[in-house]
Amino acid sequence: MRDDSSSTDVATNAAVTRLLYRPEEVAHALCLSRTKVFELIAAGELRSVKIGHLRRITADAVADYIDTLERR
Repeated sequence: MRDDSSSTDVATNAAVTRLLYRPEEVAHALCLSRTKVFELIAAGELRSVKIGHLRRITADAVADYIDTLERR
């Protein structure tokens, strides 16, 4: 009998918390434009990581950016 674990993999993957977000997703979450998100990254106000040619932003970086705004 064949063990088909693909259904288990789908259930496991559904429980995984996302670690990285696209700049467009962060822009949407913060009600900003994609351009503004890249400006914040370039200014050092919003941390990001580069993977190949892709730019990604962690949830912690977004939270830190919001905390900085609240302290101003």
